[in-house]
Amino acid sequence: MPDAIGAIIAAAIAAIVGFITAWLTSRYSLRQLKMELRANYRSELAKRQIEACEVFWEIFSSASMTEGEHRIIRDFKTDHPVLDVKEAKAFINKFQETFNSKAGLYLSKPTRRKLHEFRDILISLTADAKNTSSKKVLTRELADKVQELRTESRLALRDEIGSTDLDVAQSEYKAY
Repeated sequence: MPDAIGAIIAAAIAAIVGFITAWLTSRYSLRQLKMELRANYRSELAKRQIEACEVFWEIFSSASMTEGEHRIIRDFKTDHPVLDVKEAKAFINKFQETFNSKAGLYLSKPTRRKLHEFRDILISLTADAKNTSSKKVLTRELADKVQELRTESRLALRDEIGSTDLDVAQSEYKAY
Protein backbone atom coordinates (compact mmCIF):
# COMPACT_ATOMS: atom_id res chain seq x y z
CA MET A 1 0.00 0.00 0.00
CA PRO A 2 2.74 2.51 0.76
CA ASP A 3 4.09 2.00 -2.75
CA ALA A 4 0.67 2.83 -4.20
CA ILE A 5 0.41 6.05 -2.16
CA GLY A 6 3.90 7.06 -3.29
CA ALA A 7 2.94 6.38 -6.90
CA ILE A 8 -0.25 8.45 -6.52
CA ILE A 9 1.68 11.34 -4.94
CA ALA A 10 4.33 11.14 -7.67
CA ALA A 11 1.64 11.10 -10.37
CA ALA A 12 -0.13 14.08 -8.72
CA ILE A 13 3.13 16.04 -8.49
CA ALA A 14 3.95 15.19 -12.13
CA ALA A 15 0.46 16.33 -13.19
CA ILE A 16 0.80 19.61 -11.25
CA VAL A 17 4.28 20.27 -12.66
CA GLY A 18 3.01 19.44 -16.16
CA PHE A 19 0.04 21.77 -15.73
CA ILE A 20 2.21 24.62 -14.42
CA THR A 21 4.71 24.11 -17.24
CA ALA A 22 1.95 24.10 -19.85
CA TRP A 23 0.33 27.17 -18.30
CA LEU A 24 3.64 29.10 -18.19
CA THR A 25 4.46 28.08 -21.75
CA SER A 26 1.07 29.21 -23.02
CA ARG A 27 1.38 32.53 -21.14
CA TYR A 28 4.86 33.10 -22.58
CA SER A 29 3.70 32.17 -26.09
CA LEU A 30 0.70 34.47 -25.84
CA ARG A 31 2.92 37.32 -24.63
CA GLN A 32 5.35 36.76 -27.51
CA LEU A 33 2.48 36.69 -29.99
CA LYS A 34 1.11 39.98 -28.66
CA MET A 35 4.56 41.57 -28.88
CA GLU A 36 4.95 40.40 -32.47
CA LEU A 37 1.51 41.73 -33.40
CA ARG A 38 2.29 45.11 -31.83
CA ALA A 39 5.65 45.25 -33.61
CA ASN A 40 3.99 44.41 -36.94
CA TYR A 41 1.34 47.06 -36.34
CA ARG A 42 3.96 49.71 -35.51
CA SER A 43 5.96 48.66 -38.54
CA GLU A 44 2.91 48.97 -40.79
CA LEU A 45 2.08 52.40 -39.37
CA ALA A 46 5.66 53.56 -39.88
CA LYS A 47 5.57 52.31 -43.47
CA ARG A 48 2.32 54.15 -44.15
CA GLN A 49 3.65 57.28 -42.47
CA ILE A 50 6.72 57.24 -44.70
CA GLU A 51 4.51 56.76 -47.78
CA ALA A 52 2.30 59.68 -46.69
CA CYS A 53 5.31 61.93 -46.20
CA GLU A 54 6.63 60.95 -49.63
CA VAL A 55 3.29 61.89 -51.21
CA PHE A 56 3.31 65.29 -49.50
CA TRP A 57 6.98 65.82 -50.37
CA GLU A 58 6.17 65.44 -54.06
CA ILE A 59 3.53 68.18 -54.07
CA PHE A 60 6.07 70.67 -52.71
CA SER A 61 8.00 70.81 -56.00
CA SER A 62 6.05 73.90 -57.08
CA ALA A 63 6.96 75.58 -53.78
CA SER A 64 10.66 75.37 -54.57
CA MET A 65 12.49 78.69 -54.51
CA THR A 66 14.70 77.78 -57.45
CA GLU A 67 13.96 79.35 -60.80
CA GLY A 68 11.81 77.45 -63.23
CA GLU A 69 8.34 76.96 -64.57
CA HIS A 70 5.43 76.03 -62.34
CA ARG A 71 6.81 77.78 -59.26
CA ILE A 72 4.59 79.50 -56.72
CA ILE A 73 7.06 82.34 -56.22
CA ARG A 74 9.02 83.64 -59.16
CA ASP A 75 12.07 85.89 -59.06
CA PHE A 76 12.56 85.02 -55.40
CA LYS A 77 16.12 86.35 -55.23
CA THR A 78 15.18 89.77 -56.59
CA ASP A 79 13.85 92.76 -54.66
CA HIS A 80 10.35 92.15 -56.04
CA PRO A 81 9.40 88.47 -55.84
CA VAL A 82 6.18 87.60 -57.61
CA LEU A 83 3.47 85.19 -56.46
CA ASP A 84 2.00 83.18 -59.32
CA VAL A 85 -1.64 82.95 -58.24
CA LYS A 86 -2.43 80.13 -60.66
CA GLU A 87 0.39 77.96 -59.31
CA ALA A 88 -0.47 78.85 -55.69
CA LYS A 89 -4.09 77.84 -56.18
CA ALA A 90 -3.02 74.64 -57.95
CA PHE A 91 -0.78 73.85 -54.96
CA ILE A 92 -3.61 74.56 -52.51
CA ASN A 93 -5.96 72.28 -54.46
CA LYS A 94 -3.37 69.50 -54.68
CA PHE A 95 -2.60 69.93 -50.97
CA GLN A 96 -6.28 69.64 -50.03
CA GLU A 97 -6.74 66.64 -52.31
CA THR A 98 -3.70 64.91 -50.82
CA PHE A 99 -4.58 65.79 -47.24
CA ASN A 100 -8.09 64.42 -47.67
CA SER A 101 -6.75 61.18 -49.14
CA LYS A 102 -5.46 58.31 -47.04
CA ALA A 103 -2.05 60.03 -46.86
CA GLY A 104 -3.56 62.63 -44.53
CA LEU A 105 -4.35 59.96 -41.95
CA TYR A 106 -0.75 59.18 -41.10
CA LEU A 107 0.70 62.60 -40.23
CA SER A 108 1.34 63.73 -36.68
CA LYS A 109 -0.27 66.88 -35.28
CA PRO A 110 2.95 68.96 -35.36
CA THR A 111 3.53 68.04 -39.01
CA ARG A 112 -0.08 68.76 -39.94
CA ARG A 113 0.18 72.11 -38.16
CA LYS A 114 3.31 73.11 -40.13
CA LEU A 115 1.81 72.00 -43.44
CA HIS A 116 -1.38 73.94 -42.75
CA GLU A 117 0.55 77.08 -41.80
CA PHE A 118 2.18 77.04 -45.23
CA ARG A 119 -1.12 76.33 -46.97
CA ASP A 120 -2.87 79.07 -44.98
CA ILE A 121 -0.40 81.78 -45.96
CA LEU A 122 -0.91 80.84 -49.61
CA ILE A 123 -4.68 80.98 -49.14
CA SER A 124 -4.41 84.44 -47.60
CA LEU A 125 -2.12 85.66 -50.41
CA THR A 126 -4.42 84.37 -53.15
CA ALA A 127 -7.70 85.40 -51.49
CA ASP A 128 -7.71 88.90 -52.95
CA ALA A 129 -6.54 87.90 -56.44
CA LYS A 130 -9.10 88.91 -59.03
CA ASN A 131 -8.36 86.04 -61.40
CA THR A 132 -6.26 82.92 -61.33
CA SER A 133 -3.90 84.01 -64.09
CA SER A 134 -2.71 87.07 -62.21
CA LYS A 135 0.63 87.67 -60.61
CA LYS A 136 1.05 89.40 -57.29
CA VAL A 137 4.20 91.30 -56.30
CA LEU A 138 5.28 90.45 -52.76
CA THR A 139 7.33 92.41 -50.29
CA ARG A 140 10.70 90.96 -49.41
CA GLU A 141 9.47 90.24 -45.86
CA LEU A 142 6.39 88.41 -47.08
CA ALA A 143 8.39 86.34 -49.57
CA ASP A 144 10.85 85.46 -46.81
CA LYS A 145 7.95 84.44 -44.55
CA VAL A 146 6.58 82.15 -47.28
CA GLN A 147 10.03 80.61 -47.72
CA GLU A 148 10.40 80.16 -43.96
CA LEU A 149 7.03 78.37 -43.68
CA ARG A 150 7.87 76.24 -46.71
CA THR A 151 11.19 75.23 -45.16
CA GLU A 152 9.54 74.46 -41.82
CA SER A 153 6.94 72.32 -43.60
CA ARG A 154 9.53 70.31 -45.45
CA LEU A 155 11.62 69.88 -42.30
CA ALA A 156 8.51 68.70 -40.46
CA LEU A 157 8.04 66.02 -43.13
CA ARG A 158 11.68 64.99 -42.74
CA ASP A 159 11.37 64.93 -38.94
CA GLU A 160 8.24 62.80 -39.24
CA ILE A 161 10.16 59.95 -40.81
CA GLY A 162 13.52 60.63 -39.19
CA SER A 163 15.42 61.58 -42.32
CA THR A 164 16.73 65.00 -41.30
CA ASP A 165 20.25 63.64 -40.94
CA LEU A 166 21.12 60.71 -43.17
CA ASP A 167 24.73 60.38 -41.94
CA VAL A 168 23.57 57.54 -39.69
CA ALA A 169 22.14 55.70 -42.67
CA GLN A 170 25.38 56.14 -44.63
CA SER A 171 27.41 54.70 -41.76
CA GLU A 172 25.01 51.76 -41.62
CA TYR A 173 25.52 51.08 -45.33
CA LYS A 174 29.28 50.94 -44.79
CA ALA A 175 28.82 48.40 -42.00
CA TYR A 176 27.46 45.81 -44.42
